[in-house]
Amino acid sequence: MASNNSLKRIRTWYGMHAIIEIRSRSFHRAGFGKLLIPHPPVVNWLLRYGLADKPYQQLSITHEYAHFQTLPILLIYIFISIAWIIKIPEINLFKTGIVFFSILAMTEILAEAYVRVKMNREYAVFYQNISIFPRLIFWSIFTLISAAGWIVMVISTEV
Repeated sequence: MASNNSLKRIRTWYGMHAIIEIRSRSFHRAGFGKLLIPHPPVVNWLLRYGLADKPYQQLSITHEYAHFQTLPILLIYIFISIAWIIKIPEINLFKTGIVFFSILAMTEILAEAYVRVKMNREYAVFYQNISIFPRLIFWSIFTLISAAGWIVMVISTEV
């Protein structure tokens, strides 16, 4: 992406104003107000592999915005995960790490599911001649990571 710097201010369904900045394919920032968190767009890089700049930017902005739109659902998911992990009798760093990464995976799954539903027609057109493999890799790996957290929680909890 050349110099397609894009700064968007978008209101969420619960009233907060999210700010999203897509500077390039290698740098994004997102947050509320003056708190913008810079991050490498690893998931967007994988999911948008092979797309031209305009579709990449549209889908990336929607994906970043989706993190804010799905935040209340994610907070409930995090609360349930933390409440469950606290009940694990022999909790250790390894199990905690698996649950933590499963929460991160669910964050990305929720965001991309939002993109897919919100931009259904455009999504299909944008990916018409693009290999499905990067998206299959994303959905497979992130679903397995998310499931791993639940497996750890269920197996580790006393019955």
